[in-house]
Amino acid sequence: MRSSDDSGLVVGVDTHRDTHTAAVCDRAGKALAARQFTAGPGGYAALLARARQQAAHAGGLAGAIEGTRHYGPGLARHLTAAGEQVREIDASRHAGQRRNGKSDAIDAIRAARELLARPAPRPMRVGGDREALRLLMCGRDNAVASARPPARCWPGSLSPCPPLSASSCGTSRATAAPPCAPA
Repeated sequence: MRSSDDSGLVVGVDTHRDTHTAAVCDRAGKALAARQFTAGPGGYAALLARARQQAAHAGGLAGAIEGTRHYGPGLARHLTAAGEQVREIDASRHAGQRRNGKSDAIDAIRAARELLARPAPRPMRVGGDREALRLLMCGRDNAVASARPPARCWPGSLSPCPPLSASSCGTSRATAAPPCAPA
C-alpha cells in the first residue's frame, strides 16, 4: 500500500470488532473485489497478502482504513510495520447511513473512493502521542455513549404510575398506596 499517486489499485477497509471488510478498486473507482477477514493478526496477514497479490500485476497499492479510532488501529499498526502506507478515512460522516441498505463491502468501497478523491492525502500516524490521544478519545466516546441511555429513560420513569386497583392486591382503595407523581 504505497503512495496513492503511483498505485494502480486502491484498497479500502471497513473495520469492526470481529471482522474487517476490504475492497479493491481501480484508479477510476471501479470495485474489483471485496472480501471479509477476521480482525486479528491472522486476518491482518491474510488481508495484506491478498492485497499484495492483486497489486503485484497492477502497479502498486494505496490503502484507506475507516474506523482507525476504534477497531482499525491493530490493522493500521500491522500494515505500517510491514512497510505499507495507509490513510485514515473518517467513518463518523457515514455512520447513520447503514439503515439505507448499506453493507460493510459498500463502506469499504466508499473508503477507497474517498481516498481517490482526496487531492493530497496524508499518511496515517500510529503509536506514540497519537495512540495516547486515540485512547483518550475512545474513553470519551464510551462515557458519552453510556450516559445517553439513562437520560432517555428518565422521562418515562417520571410519568405518573397507574393507580393500584383493589382487586390486584386484595386491599381496599382507601388502604392502597397513592399513585406516583413527578417530584
